[in-house]
Amino acid sequence: MKRLLLFFIFLSLQKLHAQADATKDSLLKVLTLAKEDTNKVLTLITSGQYVEYNNLEEAKNYYVQAYKLSQKLKYTMGILKYYSNYTAVLNIQAKFDSAHLLTKEALKLATQFGNEERIIIAQQNLSATYSYLQDYENALQYLLPSVAYFERINNDARLSLIYDNLGVIYRETKQYEKSLEYHQKALAIARKSQNTYDIANVLSNLGNAYTSLKKYDTALTVMQQSLLIAKKENYENIVSNVTGNIGGLLIKQGRYDSLNFYCTEGLRLAKKLGDSLTIVNNIYGLALAAFFKKDFKKSEEEATSGFAMAQQRNYVEPLQLFADILSKLYLVKGDFKKYDYYNRLSTALSEKYFNEKMQRNVQTLDRKFETEKKEQQLLIPQAPINKKNILNYILIGAL
Repeated sequence: MKRLLLFFIFLSLQKLHAQADATKDSLLKVLTLAKEDTNKVLTLITSGQYVEYNNLEEAKNYYVQAYKLSQKLKYTMGILKYYSNYTAVLNIQAKFDSAHLLTKEALKLATQFGNEERIIIAQQNLSATYSYLQDYENALQYLLPSVAYFERINNDARLSLIYDNLGVIYRETKQYEKSLEYHQKALAIARKSQNTYDIANVLSNLGNAYTSLKKYDTALTVMQQSLLIAKKENYENIVSNVTGNIGGLLIKQGRYDSLNFYCTEGLRLAKKLGDSLTIVNNIYGLALAAFFKKDFKKSEEEATSGFAMAQQRNYVEPLQLFADILSKLYLVKGDFKKYDYYNRLSTALSEKYFNEKMQRNVQTLDRKFETEKKEQQLLIPQAPINKKNILNYILIGAL
């Protein structure tokens, strides 16, 4: 999800929009004249992919139409394409539980269908959903088979995405140098293919990797390159993502003077795209910017709004951040009763978030322990070989 300043086509913004409208009009004409067959399914999928950059709900509508027609035609490949594209949008919109359910259905169907590539793609999509759910063991488990498959068939487009996802997983598991390595591999492929969307996307994630390494100036430069590409190409979903990342970087640097600009733009796009988690994060940025400008009234309005939205959607980490800033606001106002309430709530939510992460780690260790125990019970003579295989897996996962 990060990019670089490398353009192969230079278009004015006006020309870009005109070209976009023309393409959309062409697709609509094709759909109007299309028969109810598999070609129409593919056109619906293509139409959804085209508008996904700046209208997620419209994209979902096209994918649902493709799904219904595929069911009517008993067109399995169309149903699998629906799953892949629709769940990608759900992940962007932070509807992770729904995406998880559908990606598991997709993997089951792909397995029944017996198409190796669709199985791999379904596993890759399931891996992405597990990453969003912060279950990185399963994310890695479902992603690694796709590396060997797409390296074997030399599919650079998929490899760029896979390497980028691996970079995200390694960053989230605090293996920052490995994260940087895989994002750079993804970027090299994206540049080679001259795919501006992938370049912009990988650069955004690369910027996050530099942020984790505390190389803030490099991170900001890379993110701004991503933002420039995404704006020129009208990739509004990436623009929304990058502005949020820059906002997070500015908070780490304590540069609250610039925070309002990026969070205002990020909020506008997140609302347009229906990305509730990004909406919440940008509202927090606005509340924080107002707080450090000593505009406590505006800060309280933003924080109260964001707190309510995070509470409604059960976003524990943002909820804790809002509780923290609200406690400080009420301390400034001298309302010690509300200060005490939000301060206690912030502490409780922080402990809950920490405990949930610890619980996931314990569950992971339990699964590993039970797996190793069963292997030792069933295959005691092969124990030395199995031990080596487990070690190889760990070493491969750390590359």
